[in-house]
Amino acid sequence: LHTAYRRQRQMCIRDRFYLTQLSSKLIVMACTRITDLVLEYNSYLLRMKKYIIKRLLIAIPTLIGITLIDYAIMCFAGSPLEMLQGARISQEAVAAKEAALGLDKPFYVQYFIWLGQVLKGNLGVSIKTYQPVSQMIMERLGPTLLLMGVSLAVSLLISIPAGIYSAVRQYSKGCLLYTSPSPRDRQKS
Repeated sequence: LHTAYRRQRQMCIRDRFYLTQLSSKLIVMACTRITDLVLEYNSYLLRMKKYIIKRLLIAIPTLIGITLIDYAIMCFAGSPLEMLQGARISQEAVAAKEAALGLDKPFYVQYFIWLGQVLKGNLGVSIKTYQPVSQMIMERLGPTLLLMGVSLAVSLLISIPAGIYSAVRQYSKGCLLYTSPSPRDRQKS
């Protein structure tokens, strides 16, 4: 009886030893896996950061190009003072207004003055109403956002049920009402 107890106790100690070894191996495996995941996540963040920086650096010349083309179109369309010219306005008054607005300067000088003012948040004053352009935009921003929100809500209310219906009843007659044939479908017919 005493030897059986001793043997059972040795087996229990051996099993505990194996369990301890197994648990330590599991802990080491879990730690290495967590370390790998952290390194992979950090690598992902680094790649994402590089991608975002690259996109922002590409956006700068794109925005400059867009503003340059936009300003060129505005300038080459004619002087904004031409619409103010009438029978009662003299050429001297128009020339004085051009000098006051800086329209008598070369195109590239006007562009950089305009770009500097836009970057400061000064969009200028309307020649027609003599109000600040930013104030006029803010007055119309509320109705514009309301219109955008309502149109987005209506399009989602129509498109989501139509998409679900098309997914559930693919290629049915009702589905054809919501979808247009793709080029692959046209090749089959």
